[in-house]
Amino acid sequence: MRRYALCLAAIMIALVIGCQSKQNAAPIPTGGGPSPLAFQQEIDTLNKILAQDPKNLNALIKLGNLYMDTENFPKAVENYEKALAIDGKNMNVLVDMGTCYRRMGRSEKALEIFRDANKKDPNHAIGQLNTAVVLLYDYDKPEEALPYFEAFVKLSPGSQQAEEVKALIVEIKRQTGKQ
Repeated sequence: MRRYALCLAAIMIALVIGCQSKQNAAPIPTGGGPSPLAFQQEIDTLNKILAQDPKNLNALIKLGNLYMDTENFPKAVENYEKALAIDGKNMNVLVDMGTCYRRMGRSEKALEIFRDANKKDPNHAIGQLNTAVVLLYDYDKPEEALPYFEAFVKLSPGSQQAEEVKALIVEIKRQTGKQ
């Protein structure tokens, strides 16, 4: 695991962010972004919408995203599960839910979710990347992670993380003799 620390920070960004194409995603609260009060107001508004329409898919996803962005992972998972009960084919939501489980220290559950997402949609780049990251950094299984990293680069060659992942692939191959 320590051999691959060079690229850890860049790769971990993908897991922290979750899916890059979050639907109706709110920005992560920072000093220059919305205040905690603004986030709470948005959360309250979405809860009111869901009180009247509990199956409002967009509100469930948006609420899950807000909770994820504010690091309330159990609440994010709760809303993502409800959204997936309505639209089980939404891979962005499924992968984001896996990211939440990992952030809660439940790598086994996260890996299960990421593998399910990859099975349902092998072209979901972030699902591939997150699977690789969990295998490499949580389970120290570089040889198992390698095909997922390679799939990510193939699916997302121009992405922000692609160059870091390419360097990591080279290092994994060098370390494991898979050149």
